[in-house]
This record gives sequence, C-alpha cells and structure tokens, in this order.
Amino acid sequence: MLVDNAGVMALPELTRTPDGRETQFAVNHLGHFALAVGLHQALAAAEGARLVSVSSLGHLFSPVVFDDLDYRFRPYDPWTSYGQSKTANILFAVGAAERWADDGITANALMPGNIGDTSLARHVDPQQLAGFIETTGLALPPQKNVAQGAATSVLLTASPTVEGITGRYFGLGVGFMSVGAIPGRFATSSRPRSTPCPRRARASCGLSSGPSTPRSRRGPGPFVWTLRTVGGGGGCPR
Repeated sequence: MLVDNAGVMALPELTRTPDGRETQFAVNHLGHFALAVGLHQALAAAEGARLVSVSSLGHLFSPVVFDDLDYRFRPYDPWTSYGQSKTANILFAVGAAERWADDGITANALMPGNIGDTSLARHVDPQQLAGFIETTGLALPPQKNVAQGAATSVLLTASPTVEGITGRYFGLGVGFMSVGAIPGRFATSSRPRSTPCPRRARASCGLSSGPSTPRSRRGPGPFVWTLRTVGGGGGCPR
C-alpha cells in the first residue's frame, strides 16, 4: 500500500525547490509521483497493491497549467498554485489506474475533508480565506478531526469493500464521485475535451488526457462514477 499524503498549502510567497520547481507543485505532486514511480516494481510484485493519492476540494481552484507550472510567466497566487497541485493528484490516480492495471495495482484519489487539527493551514490568513470563500461562493465542508480525516485513506488502503476499484475520486462524503459530479460554481463538465495534452507533459506529470477505463468492477451503490479527466486551459485536462 502506498498513500501519498504529504503536502503544503497556500504558501504566501512564491518559493522554489533547489531544482527550480514551484514548491507547492513540487511537494504536493512531483514528490509523490517520483516516489510512486520509484516503487512501481515493488508495488507490482505485491500482487494487488493499492495506491492512494490524497487530493483536496482545492482541486476546483485551478487546472494543471502545463504552459506555466512554476509561475515563471504569470503572477503567483497561493490558491491556484495549491489547486493545480491537487488537480494533479487526482489526474495522477487516473494515469496510474490506466497504466498499471496489468500489474494488479489499483489507484484512487480522495478528498479527506476539512481537518482543523493539523498544521496544513499554518500559512492561511483567516481573513484572506474568508474573503476568498465570499468571492468564489465556495463553502467549506464541516470540520473533521484527524481520525475522521484519515478514514477515507484507511478505507481505500485496507477495506475489502473497495477491492478492485480503481480510477475513482472519493470525496464530500457521498461515495464515489467524478470531478464533473461535484456541484457548485467550480464544477466542471464530465465530458473530456478532444485535444490531448502534449505527450511530454503527460509523461512528466503522470497525467491522463482521456477518461479512465478501469478493468475492474464498479463499486456498489448509487454514487458510482468513473473519474474522467476534464478539458482545461490549452486543451489540457483538469
């Protein structure tokens, strides 16, 4: 089992890693991607490994902007930076589910919830956040404690209920959902656009340019949706 969970949120100033990558995208996505790819053979050898990518409702803040991942040509914004990294977490699960299915590896993404008892929000100015919520019309879900926030990760790594399910996004407490199924003004169409991302960008980020086609069974219940990549800026998936 591999749970990609480490992350930072809303760094107030543009910072870069030693190799020049924007910090939120590097920590929240690129590090996880490198770790998972590095462990791919071990996961395949486990015969039935599960990869869990911890995303966020913040994925609604931004698509992955392939033309400027590191904010070299556009003004830096703490929330769009966070948003594109969280979108990348979901799309990485889509890409892994498609590419690693023959290795017996399942991959899913999740939204853990609004968890107040961690240091993730240490960079967030409460007034700035309140203004952002008012401007966007996005309502935060009810606050959870750490145990509640970890519950979906535990479900996806250990429960037989989701055995064989892959390429899904679990969020908002209503079961399996696609990005396009999330209500609100940030909701996106579940119909993928026809223009794919450049092959080089897909390879470097582990993203998929089309709908996932998992070989495994659909999950139980009425809230079963296939996670689909959705067209964003420049023809790239959200």
